[in-house]
Amino acid sequence: MRKVSGVVGALTVLAVMAVAAPGALAQRIEMGEHTHVNLDFLLQVQAQAVEKGAPDGDAWSTDFFLRRTRLLVSGAVWKDITFFWEVDQPNFGKGGKWDTAFFTQDAFMSFKVFCPSLARACRAPWASARWTTTAV
Repeated sequence: MRKVSGVVGALTVLAVMAVAAPGALAQRIEMGEHTHVNLDFLLQVQAQAVEKGAPDGDAWSTDFFLRRTRLLVSGAVWKDITFFWEVDQPNFGKGGKWDTAFFTQDAFMSFKVFCPSLARACRAPWASARWTTTAV
């Protein structure tokens, strides 16, 4: 493989950076005084081109795919109970593979415990629970 240099190389790098810049979309939905849901969507697009990378060894190989596709859902069920859930679909379309599955990247729930002796809400060390899952 030969490296692309000069002006063509600089323009290629700038074009790829512009296309691969991450995008995000977020929306907060109020459901009550202490209840809300946040919906976030993250998308990172990637393009690749390799000279003499095609199977015949002479042509350019090209690939355009979604490097990261993430959906994040978070919010509050009540003022002292919050949650977070994130799913990911990495490399969707890479190499023509469009059947990549979604998986849970992270999920947890937190809550505060009311301390009657103090007559205020306080956070005890054991009052928050977190469950995390990771794909293998």
